[in-house]
Amino acid sequence: MFELSPKTGGGWTEKVLRHFDVKDGADPHSSPIFDAAGDLYDTTYVGGPDGDGTVFELIPKTGGGWTEKLLYSFNGNDGDYCYAGVIFDNVGNLYGTMVEGGAYNNGTVFELMPKAGGGWTGKTLHEFKDTDGIEPWAGLILDAAGNVYGTTQGGGEYGYGTVFEITP
Repeated sequence: MFELSPKTGGGWTEKVLRHFDVKDGADPHSSPIFDAAGDLYDTTYVGGPDGDGTVFELIPKTGGGWTEKLLYSFNGNDGDYCYAGVIFDNVGNLYGTMVEGGAYNNGTVFELMPKAGGGWTGKTLHEFKDTDGIEPWAGLILDAAGNVYGTTQGGGEYGYGTVFEITP
């Protein structure tokens, strides 16, 4: 993960924020998001304790640098391979998609909720069955009522993907 800052007079300066390794996540594909405090959140496609991808946070240190915090590691039952990033709802929960895994191995939609006192709890909101889609590669959007929307790249009535809505 890196930051590009404009130089006076033109050009850019690159600063590496995080080097990835497999044990705590590797192979990020999405764009990170900021919270109100300036912390960065993102996902990794693979890695973590079970090798199936992670969600992590980078917290800026006073005086420079970042502290990494592993928020969640997927284990296949709750999803494999996080390609898209995460989004926040209005109370600080994170939502995202896993390309494979779940009960039917066709991907999942997940929610991560912060626990009082620290840590996060994961919850699978949906497991794709093929008839309602397979492999949700893209990210999600959320409307004001808390409904989650996304797409799948395959499955559905004709086999070419779906647009889905998950309601609270």
